[in-house]
Amino acid sequence: MTLAPAPMGHSKLTNPTEEIVLKTSRFGELIYRTEASIVFDEGLVGFPSVRSFLLVPHTTHGFFWLQSTEDGALAFPVVTPGALGVEIPLSLSETDRQKLALEPNETPQRLFIVSVSLPTLDIRPNIQGPVFINVRRQRGIQQVLSLDESAGRKD
Repeated sequence: MTLAPAPMGHSKLTNPTEEIVLKTSRFGELIYRTEASIVFDEGLVGFPSVRSFLLVPHTTHGFFWLQSTEDGALAFPVVTPGALGVEIPLSLSETDRQKLALEPNETPQRLFIVSVSLPTLDIRPNIQGPVFINVRRQRGIQQVLSLDESAGRKD
């Protein structure tokens, strides 16, 4: 599978158009350009040292895989709030907006990591750990919300 390059490159890379072959447990070989990597400076909850991911489309609209470029066996299913049929209000602090390098009126992509229960295929979004991605800058963060902060939200 070949992934299209993202709009903007990763500034720390010397050659953002270099193609890399990533062997994964879910997708086989993924061929991607380094500029498609999304950088999470603080990693994700439980995986603070894994910081580079690809957003791989799933066959179902609104669903994706957040695939680590550092560990081919590590991928998280993620979903947009709209694909769940709900609009969940999420806000970013000024500090989070700076981490994402967002412009004043820029809106990041919002995603929830989901768990899927087998065999029923019940999908449960982690609304206490929303993921935000600045698609233009290829920067990402995961918030960790308290029970109080997510209590008014529906899953």
